[in-house]
Amino acid sequence: MLAKGSPDLLIASCELKDGDFIDYIKEIRRGNAGHNPFIPIITLIETPTPELVARVVESGTDTVIAKPISTAQLLDRIDDLIESRKKFVVSEAYVGPARRKDNAEGGIEAPNTLRAKAIGEKLSFAEVEAMISQAMAQIQIAGLDVIGAQIAAHVTNRVPDAGARWALGPIYPPGTPELA
Repeated sequence: MLAKGSPDLLIASCELKDGDFIDYIKEIRRGNAGHNPFIPIITLIETPTPELVARVVESGTDTVIAKPISTAQLLDRIDDLIESRKKFVVSEAYVGPARRKDNAEGGIEAPNTLRAKAIGEKLSFAEVEAMISQAMAQIQIAGLDVIGAQIAAHVTNRVPDAGARWALGPIYPPGTPELA
């Protein structure tokens, strides 16, 4: 779908006859589909059940709109993406815009080519590529931070007093020569 160009906005219904758009959004956000994992995404829902809305929100979409929609409603959401797009956050199972009202303090500023075009900023392909690469590097570091926190929590839960012992330096079993 996104392989043939570099659009600045994706608007689609999550109820597709030939596939699951929700899974496709996850693939986009993880960098496995399309060219720009930070593309603003508006997802339309025909029948907004609580379960479906939760799945869409957890996919990494920027915004959800229940059908039928008005032109004014769609333009308002696009303006929000131009003027006040949420920062991206990373967790074990999620990459995408912050889902909380606090807008993810410490989140990652996603490249926003939609905003650039809306304000008349001319970006070369190389500039867009550099912005995407830099943000992807930040996403990867944030992902490593999540894994590191999980490992630390696991060790702390499995080894009594591990937190206090780690603060003192590496833990070597008795009789183990220290590494240089």
